[in-house]
Parts: sequence; structure tokens; C-alpha cells
Amino acid sequence: MDRVPSPILLDNVRCGGTESSLSYCQANWGTHNCDHSEDVGVDCSFNIRLVNGSRPSQGRLEVFYNNTWGTVCDDDFNSSAAIVVCRMLGFTGFVT
Repeated sequence: MDRVPSPILLDNVRCGGTESSLSYCQANWGTHNCDHSEDVGVDCSFNIRLVNGSRPSQGRLEVFYNNTWGTVCDDDFNSSAAIVVCRMLGFTGFVT
């Protein structure tokens, strides 16, 4: 059973791919123009997690901000941002 979706906390994420954390990527924190049909899913820490995946290296991306877990909107989120997420979670390799 899927749980109630978390609030959307991160939008317009733009990473170059060399960042060690999503916090170093350009993004809008706390404001968005998305709905949950745009939640980021990552297939591949501290302050990020993947939920509802079929294995630990994949799932819907959530971030911890202002004492709340919430989802990340897919606007401008690309494979470079996904690589940063995987690196933060201790996964290596490439993103498909």
C-alpha cells in the first residue's frame, strides 16, 4: 500500500554532475509549480532517501528540509542530478 505523498520541497534542480550533494546544485527550495505526477524517481545520507523502490538503489527521491521529508519535482532534474543523488547515497556507476 502506497502512503500519502510527501509535500514537494525541491523544484527546478540543476546539477552539473560533479557536485557532492544536491545542496550544491541550483534549485528552488520550498517553492514549486509541480504536482506529484512529476515526482523524481532515481535508479541508482544524510538528508535524502529513496522510497517505494524495488531495491535500495531505486525509488522516489525525497529530501529532508525544515524538519520535513518531501519529494523532488522533475522540472530540470536530469541524469547529472541523478548521478549526484546516487553518489550521496553511496551508489556508483551510471544512471539509465
